[in-house]
Amino acid sequence: MTPDDLSTSYTPSAKLFEGAYGWLMIVVLVALAGFVTKFPVWWAIGMNESEPTTWSALMSSWYGANFPFFVSPFLVIFFCIRNRLRWVQSGIVLGLVIGSAIYSNSILAVGPKSDTHVLAVIHMPLFLWFVLGATFIRFRFRELDSRLAFLRYTGEMLILSIVILLSGMLLTGLTVVIVSTLELPGGAANSFGEWYFKWVVVYGIVGAPIVATHALSVNPTALRKVCPLLAGIFSPLLLVTVLTCLVFMFYFGQYVSIDRNTLLVYNLLLISLMAIVIFSFIEVNNTLQRWTIISTGLLVCSTLVLDGIVLWGIGLRTLDEWGLTPNRIVVLGSNLLIFVHLVWILIGIVQIIRLHEPIRTLHSKLVGYFPIYGAWSAFVVFLLPMMYD
Repeated sequence: MTPDDLSTSYTPSAKLFEGAYGWLMIVVLVALAGFVTKFPVWWAIGMNESEPTTWSALMSSWYGANFPFFVSPFLVIFFCIRNRLRWVQSGIVLGLVIGSAIYSNSILAVGPKSDTHVLAVIHMPLFLWFVLGATFIRFRFRELDSRLAFLRYTGEMLILSIVILLSGMLLTGLTVVIVSTLELPGGAANSFGEWYFKWVVVYGIVGAPIVATHALSVNPTALRKVCPLLAGIFSPLLLVTVLTCLVFMFYFGQYVSIDRNTLLVYNLLLISLMAIVIFSFIEVNNTLQRWTIISTGLLVCSTLVLDGIVLWGIGLRTLDEWGLTPNRIVVLGSNLLIFVHLVWILIGIVQIIRLHEPIRTLHSKLVGYFPIYGAWSAFVVFLLPMMYD
């Protein structure tokens, strides 16, 4: 399989899904996703709202413990069906999803919420993303092209989902305006708007990634160049931003002491920078311009400096406030993983520039490190709560 075949590496049964059958399955999956998201409301309707206290408690615990499962399980089901996974493989991924849902509800829906519980739920989407990845690549973990295809699918799905949501916002605005112009009796227009936002909008939000996934599976080349294009646009802009930030930080000595909110902002920036670096090389070939490689390498270097400052700040807070809390363990571990991955990527960039290695060398370094992220997410989700609680 060549890099040009990445878009079709997950379409073994495309013809079957291009017609009414594929869209029927999407309608069913979106309906199920919306039902799961609105389950407390459906529960209240079934109970005739006779127990508002129980309903309120269910609303609070349900959304806190289950938001990672509003979309991911149905994407897993989609690829189980579409990729024709064997029964054993489907059982493994669906068992992981169901087991994770039971676990999430057992630690959050029952008893007080500790820091480790909150961290577990925050990292649950990352863990489910790796489960989805195993389903997407059909358990072919050694195939580099399949793993690259999954990364590209993730970026394209997010972009198309945003486009669908923006279009849905426009449709919602037009619908509400049109209905408001009608002279409906008894405040029916206001009631319609409230109903529309509570039901149609919610189903649309959770359905957008599912619809986007189906659209990409039917037409996999539709957004092939979008992710690299956006990365190419924002990569130099982010490089200038990060370099300016670093200059001011060192000039004013702000790297010496960093508060908690600043660390949070820097971590969000690091995640964004990692995404830009990855998607800069996700759809390239050996004819990539030398300047693009050098500019992305400079972005990696500046990101390494920023990550080093974040690690310095975490270390100072740990020494000053005596000990490693669960939050500090997670932040420190995550930044160390990103730092090592960036060094690994930088080595690949140097090999391309100095040793004229093929771009596949860098691809292997991009995706070869991701199982470590998967192991880390599993540690935070399942082991860390047990260690501290």
